[in-house]
Amino acid sequence: QGNLWTEQIPTEPQVEYMSYPRAFAISESLWSPNQKKNWDNFIGKIENHFKRLDHSQVNYATSMYDPIIEVTKNKNGLLKVELSTEVKGLTIYYTLDNAIPNQYHPMYNRPIVLSEDVDMLRLVTYRNNKPIGKLITISSEELAKRVK
Repeated sequence: QGNLWTEQIPTEPQVEYMSYPRAFAISESLWSPNQKKNWDNFIGKIENHFKRLDHSQVNYATSMYDPIIEVTKNKNGLLKVELSTEVKGLTIYYTLDNAIPNQYHPMYNRPIVLSEDVDMLRLVTYRNNKPIGKLITISSEELAKRVK
């Protein structure tokens, strides 16, 4: 069962966004035996469905491409940001100067330590030199709230 309560979802495109790819995950959990469940295979199946949804002009969530953000503080009390992805083969680009990141900006390959004068972190994921994730903009204030 996969419920979607629509009291706070005023439009059909928002309903679609909240439903997909969640509906595929529910289906996968029921259709595939436990021993055959594989995250990478599931991603491939979802991406095939994304092509169908694009053709049908359905608004779906692409949040599986967004970086996972983990924040701690280093020994000097500065924010340390570690990034990862759920989907293999993605590259993360970032900026600390309020610019919109792309493949010409720093590529994430180790934790980012934010100096005290940084007020904004922006991130985007790429696959095969093309943006695939949405632009994420997060303030240092918000990052500080996420410190573990």
